[in-house]
Amino acid sequence: MVHHPGRVSIIGAGTLGGTIAYSLMLTNTAKEILLVDMSHNIVQGQVLDLAEVQSKTTIRAGTFKEAGQSTLVILTADTPPIDTDRDRQQWLKRSRHLLLSIASSMSPVHADIMILVTSDPMDLYVQSLQSYFPHVSANRIFGLGTAMATDRLVVWLREMTSTNATATPNVITDAYCIGAQHSPVVAWHHAKINGMPATALPNLIALRTVCDKVVSNHRRYLICERKGKAWFGEASAASRLAI
Repeated sequence: MVHHPGRVSIIGAGTLGGTIAYSLMLTNTAKEILLVDMSHNIVQGQVLDLAEVQSKTTIRAGTFKEAGQSTLVILTADTPPIDTDRDRQQWLKRSRHLLLSIASSMSPVHADIMILVTSDPMDLYVQSLQSYFPHVSANRIFGLGTAMATDRLVVWLREMTSTNATATPNVITDAYCIGAQHSPVVAWHHAKINGMPATALPNLIALRTVCDKVVSNHRRYLICERKGKAWFGEASAASRLAI
């Protein structure tokens, strides 16, 4: 098997995949980005558009086999979700079929590959990929999870503890959310602001319920209701994980 260091492959060249590619190109994170999709027109359109970005990163259309030879694969492909419980079971079956088709097309993959899943059903995708590629360490196949909630937490803590807009921003460390993507939980006892535990700051404790609302997925749901998906937020979180 051939392994290409510095290659990032994005499977799913729709809006989210294209936005992630754009973010990575702006930061010159990867040497090469491959866009992979079953729709030839979408891939070619995205590649032509992204090629206009001033970046040291090479962008081109790729194949599933080439994706399997990457340093990092970001999976954004999914099937449209269904609302009813009965139809949801069919959606889960279609989603798993799609995933197994992608995994089969990527095979064989290098043991050092990393796979980041951004699409739902995220837990099902991660578990299925870990089972499909047993030679790849399970901690190298992971989902976006609570990354967006953690980002919101860090921003909120910085805003709540800043006293002067021109002052040096507070240093937030060990602040993260745990749990599932749809129900993030703030790990309060680990968060520190300039080295001081968040639990030692009375004003933060008083705003605990406000923080829980800030980091929840309520904001994401509002975005999805209005435009379909939180493309920019998810792309930003995925790009930071890729770095």
